[in-house]
Amino acid sequence: MSVGLAIVAALASSACAALSNVLQHGTAKRGPEGTGLRLGLLWHLLHRPVWLAGFAAAGAALVLHAVALDGAQLGVVQPILVSAVLFALPASALLEHRRPSAVEWSWAALLVAGLGGFLVLAMPSAGRALPSVPLLAACLTGAAVLGALAVLVGGVALPRYRASLFGLASGIAYGMVAPLLKLVLAQVTAGSNPATWILAGLIMVAVGAVAVVLNQAAYQAGPLSAVLPPWTLADPLVATAIGAIAFGDRLQAGPWAVAGEVVAACAVAVAVTQLARRTPVATADRPLHPASTPLEGLQ
Repeated sequence: MSVGLAIVAALASSACAALSNVLQHGTAKRGPEGTGLRLGLLWHLLHRPVWLAGFAAAGAALVLHAVALDGAQLGVVQPILVSAVLFALPASALLEHRRPSAVEWSWAALLVAGLGGFLVLAMPSAGRALPSVPLLAACLTGAAVLGALAVLVGGVALPRYRASLFGLASGIAYGMVAPLLKLVLAQVTAGSNPATWILAGLIMVAVGAVAVVLNQAAYQAGPLSAVLPPWTLADPLVATAIGAIAFGDRLQAGPWAVAGEVVAACAVAVAVTQLARRTPVATADRPLHPASTPLEGLQ
């Protein structure tokens, strides 16, 4: 597969992820109190058609993500997934029966410019098809520790910070899923012993399940504006770092290139934060009322 097709698949994955976020947030926010990090929340959500529709969109996003990773390295695919916030803008506007404002489109333009600038300046190039297993294990362990710390702090933090910390932990977990998914694809393509890629696949599923639980807990803990920025930014940062360390993916490291990459990344971070805050579905401290959306009666 060409890199161009991989980029298209990554963009389609972002669109599906955005739809999933918008559909699932309101339903999770209406979950029973006190179920944030418990299986009771998932049990509640499994009986909500809108949440299940969001889950189906997330499944489509995963399939398209796998297609993208099969054709391009982590350093290309993962930053593109930040555009999920961009796709969430029209999706949330549709649910609110309104048009995005000029200010929102301005932040969207900054996001596109920052993301494009980062990819052009970084010029990510592929490393090894199969990663260094010790380095991959070390990276995953380190990421897991960071995620666990975010959960522990979030559990005792004030409510306004809890959603962000749970979102951060979920983003870290999703960032771990991407290199594991790429590992499984590479092992299958290389004809490796089935036991090795089955084990990697089981680890990926376990990490993914943790990511889903953390994501729904973050949705329940606070507004989407608190969840999306750390979740959206942690995923590509973790996955790209693992790609560079374990897979040997390379980014341009000259002083001017690095300076430009930092500026572009900061522009993306600011745009993501502002879009999350300004989108009504993202900023409301209350969930959308079913009667105010085309999803009436399904919640």
